[in-house]
Amino acid sequence: MADIVLLYRAYTLWDRRVVIVIGPFVLLVSSIVAGLYGLVLASKGAINTDFLAANTDFFAANAMLKDSEIGKEIFAGCTLFTNLILTGLIVYRVRQRTQITNKYLPSSEHVKNKNLIKLITGSCLLYSMALVATYGEAIGGGANPFVAPILAEMMGISPTFMIVEIDLILYSPINGTEQQGEA
Repeated sequence: MADIVLLYRAYTLWDRRVVIVIGPFVLLVSSIVAGLYGLVLASKGAINTDFLAANTDFFAANAMLKDSEIGKEIFAGCTLFTNLILTGLIVYRVRQRTQITNKYLPSSEHVKNKNLIKLITGSCLLYSMALVATYGEAIGGGANPFVAPILAEMMGISPTFMIVEIDLILYSPINGTEQQGEA
């Protein structure tokens, strides 16, 4: 859900130009399809490995479970690239708009966006590190019951945190201790 909100945020920042978000949209749809593919095959493979079933095909079930791992890996990769691309588009557009705005303002009224850029980049890195850690844990096979919930919370809160902070900064009349437009 957070990736959809990021996609919409990039779409609105780029003046609703569809061309800009086609690539991230395709990656987002690919990650959803790959995730569903992995979940369906994992559930079918788990059903087919029932030891009490009379007509169990263990080789087919094993193949399904391996294919479900491929779906999960594609999901993780597409989600990671989608997040990195969308964050890059957002950061670039915020910087571009700030430079254009500052060109026409006196130096005493220049818009400072370093904190916003740090926030966006930090949120992206937090989300990406959590995704890579989850991906690494899945590949390593070490299903630690304590790590997975923390990583899931990091992945969930990071884009949400970024969106809330951006909205607070953009719509707040106060920038730090100074009011916007005053020196």
